[in-house]
Amino acid sequence: MDADSEKIREKRLAKLAALSRSQPASGENSAPSSTSSPASHPATPEPTARAIATGPSPMEVDYPKQIPPKAVTPKPASSPAPVKTTSQTSLPNPSPKASPPAPNKALQKFKEQSEEDWEDEALSFVFACTLNSSSTNPTQKYLPSVVEELSSESLPPKITSQTLERILYARLSLPSNSDPNSEPLFDYLVGAWKRTRTVVARITGFVEKAKGDEGVREKAGRRKEVVEGVRGLVLNYAGLVVNPEMADSFPQPRSVAELGPAYIAQKVLLSNVDEVEGALPQAFLEEFVARFERDGLDEIVGPIMNSLAANMRAQSITKEYQIPIRALMKLVSFKPIASTLPTLKNWNPPNIPAKTIEVLSILGPFFGRPTIFPDADPAIADTYFASSNPLAWGEGTGHEGIGARNPGDVKSAWGSLRGIMETIQNNLKTIVEAIIRAGPESREGVIQYIAGVIKANKARGRMQVDPNEVSTDGFIFNVLRVCLKLCDPIMDTNMTRLQLVDPDWFVYANRLDVSEDTKINSDKESYESYVNDWKSQNPSHKEPNFVSDVFYLTLALHHYGFLSTIRNYTTLTKEADELRKAVKRMQQDRDAGRWEGAAGGMQEIMFKRFQGQLDKVVAFRLAMETVVFDPVGLEHSLRFWG
Repeated sequence: MDADSEKIREKRLAKLAALSRSQPASGENSAPSSTSSPASHPATPEPTARAIATGPSPMEVDYPKQIPPKAVTPKPASSPAPVKTTSQTSLPNPSPKASPPAPNKALQKFKEQSEEDWEDEALSFVFACTLNSSSTNPTQKYLPSVVEELSSESLPPKITSQTLERILYARLSLPSNSDPNSEPLFDYLVGAWKRTRTVVARITGFVEKAKGDEGVREKAGRRKEVVEGVRGLVLNYAGLVVNPEMADSFPQPRSVAELGPAYIAQKVLLSNVDEVEGALPQAFLEEFVARFERDGLDEIVGPIMNSLAANMRAQSITKEYQIPIRALMKLVSFKPIASTLPTLKNWNPPNIPAKTIEVLSILGPFFGRPTIFPDADPAIADTYFASSNPLAWGEGTGHEGIGARNPGDVKSAWGSLRGIMETIQNNLKTIVEAIIRAGPESREGVIQYIAGVIKANKARGRMQVDPNEVSTDGFIFNVLRVCLKLCDPIMDTNMTRLQLVDPDWFVYANRLDVSEDTKINSDKESYESYVNDWKSQNPSHKEPNFVSDVFYLTLALHHYGFLSTIRNYTTLTKEADELRKAVKRMQQDRDAGRWEGAAGGMQEIMFKRFQGQLDKVVAFRLAMETVVFDPVGLEHSLRFWG
């Protein structure tokens, strides 16, 4: 066996030597190798020949792992050229021809599927229901009542464009919808609307993959029309399920049915922006508003706005005030909703006290609650200007005027609160501006609302004001700052629009009644004579323009609002000074030993009480100084007056 193996080996070596002579390497000058004796052959081919003779193992044929690097080290001159052979081993082809792409099965199915079958599949997905009793899809609910109806009409149990409404009605009428843990019908319809968009996106994708196939394009057009019809139907029923008059038409949880349209408010009041978009997409709201714009939109918007206002009444600077403001901004971004607000009953309630306006009117809580004035929210003073030692007054510690507070902390609190207020007022201005731009009727509604606020707060112009008869400083200040921002286009650098302000506005405009107000340069008789003369010379009545309205209402808000706030601040400062003097006298009496016996113990209690009251008043004063000493706000008002 060894001799035979040796002979076979010699024959193979001889054959390799012959092959090497027939394929010499380019540029080689080495002498030809002898084939008569294996001893005369170079030693290097032997391992190569042996490897080829034995062949690679199956694990070594994995082509992607066997590709050598492109950089090859030059071989010695005596080394033979690479050997090419296919007789002993079948090596994989390093450059196989690319096979033709497999046909798109989904596209092929889209082309071959009948309209009836496609509608059944697509609409089952959209409505999340089925007429197939053997379906195992857990997301689709079986509708046996529809199957019976179709069977009695000799129709196949399929969901088609001809049975759309009865399918949706049956799905909404399932008794299980009333279970407390079941999906609310409005949420189900929003989900169905989302699924119509998914189907349309799939159809569009097939058209793009077909690359000009007219047959596919025609099918896509017909099927998109079916989906658009489904979307319109979904929007119709979305309005019905939140309509209070239709609350008993479909079974749903009692808690949801009682909310009616206010259920939509719960969605826009979610804390996270992404959650809001997921629960109530902007595109859905746009189509929903367009559908009901002339068909009962006010009946839907009214309860939503009442819910937003109620939520805002429970907020403050120290709470989640951003959520209802953001929700209102989202809703008024739709022009039909913005134009509907001034038509609601509680937009500008007539003949109500000033204190009630900021509670009952729609915009009242949005102007009154997010404020830094302590008369609207005493927690502001405790949160931002709390003292580390309220009893430091009169003890010889702390800083004059602010007690044990750190001056740096006070300045930091001022800066933070001013930044917060600027953001809030910019958002309020965006809301008001959206309503103004919605149309002439809504613009007039805004002007009447601001004029109503001023009329109800005319008592703020007195020297002595009962806080229970007027609105809070925070409410008036926010209204003022919004009006100032609306006046910014008038106050441009060159005052080019100032000519639009009518100097006779007070004479003919019935926005404000200034007949009883004190005039600096005339008495009441002179003023009445001037008004009568002007009206006789201008018999034709003219309507005031918007620029004049905003300008003069802003001027009035400074008089009844900001100047009154400054008087309140002055009064508070005097109160703090009086308390400080009282604390100092009490401290001197204690140090002099005038407090003795039982009376001394009572005096000590009173002393600590005065210290605590003084610290509270100072905290209130510091909160007001956030506004009164705000350089940006003062510059804005001075620019308006100038």
